[in-house]
Amino acid sequence: MDGDAYLAFGRRVGKVSHRLMELLEDSHSNLNPEILGDLHLYLDTLNHHLMSMRQNIQLLAPWLNLLSQLPAIFMHTGTPAAQAWQDFRDSLPVEIPQLNKAASVYSGIKTALSELQVQLNDSPGPAEEIRQGRAWCQKLDEDLSSARMALGLS
Repeated sequence: MDGDAYLAFGRRVGKVSHRLMELLEDSHSNLNPEILGDLHLYLDTLNHHLMSMRQNIQLLAPWLNLLSQLPAIFMHTGTPAAQAWQDFRDSLPVEIPQLNKAASVYSGIKTALSELQVQLNDSPGPAEEIRQGRAWCQKLDEDLSSARMALGLS
C-alpha cells in the first residue's frame, strides 16, 4: 500500500469511527450497555492506532503530508518551477520505504530536493511565491533530517 493509500485509508476509517461514535452516543440506541462499552473501547483503541499511524507516517515519510500543501509557484503549468516540481515529484518513492532502505531513500529525496531548490532559485515568478516555495523546501529538508534522527541515522 502506498503512502497516499495509507492516508486515504486513515481518513475513511476516521470518518467511520466518528459516525459510529455518534450512533453510540445516540440516547435512542437499543444496544446492550455491555456491547456499547465494548464498542467504545474498540473505537477508542482504533482511534489511538490511527493517530499513531498518522504520526509515524508524518515522521518517517514527511513528504506525503507536504505534497498536499504545495506552494503556488509549483502549480503554474509550463513554467520552469512547475517542471522542476514534476521532476522532483517523479523522483519520490511510490511506497513508504522499508526501514532498512530509509537512509538511501532519504538521501535520494534530499538530492532531488536540492535540485528543486536550485531550479526554484533560478525561476522567474512573484517574490512571495518563490519565498513560499523556498520555505516549503526548507520544511521538507528539516523533516527529512528529523526522520533520519528518529531512525538513528546520521
